Amino acid sequence: MVQETDLFEHVPLSERNQATLTVDTSARSPHPVNPFLYGKFCEHLGLNIHKGMEAQILLNPTFSSWAFAGQVDRQSNLNRVDGGFVVESDEIKIAQRIQMYARRLAIPHPRQLLDAYAGGAAFGWIRVGEPGDVLASPDVGAHRGRAQRIEVIEASPSSPKGIAQWTYLPLHRTRGYEFRLVGRAATPVQIDLTL
Repeated sequence: MVQETDLFEHVPLSERNQATLTVDTSARSPHPVNPFLYGKFCEHLGLNIHKGMEAQILLNPTFSSWAFAGQVDRQSNLNRVDGGFVVESDEIKIAQRIQMYARRLAIPHPRQLLDAYAGGAAFGWIRVGEPGDVLASPDVGAHRGRAQRIEVIEASPSSPKGIAQWTYLPLHRTRGYEFRLVGRAATPVQIDLTL
């Protein structure tokens, strides 16, 4: 049984399966609450950060080169001493990893994700339009493997083409979003961003 104090009083009720909680906000303890009590140690383990503590909701928003983790084999000890992982290079296993991402993120058409990645697009992004009309160059920018060249052939309002990403906006938390799009073109061009 919890010990009663000036701040806590337990009153048994005659009715079972019923409880009442009353908070007296005028009652104060002489002992301050330690501010470190509410801290949280958070190791970057993936899902606790992505779409959680970090507000970024897109997968691979910088179009960086993607490394898929290889299968951990306890017998051959493939874990790295620095905490990193072995990079997977087998196409079949990469396809399985992409299917796993699609299931976990509830992406409705995982084949599009796999086809776009196999066609040179940065992982997480899919083509809008035929593969011959949306060309993705697998080369990435000079700064930490980020950015990618995407060439769109003859897009129009009646035939939109480009790249897209399936995501779920956390509308239960906020209705306000800020977006930033950075692009470069060889000649003046009109870009349409749709949500």
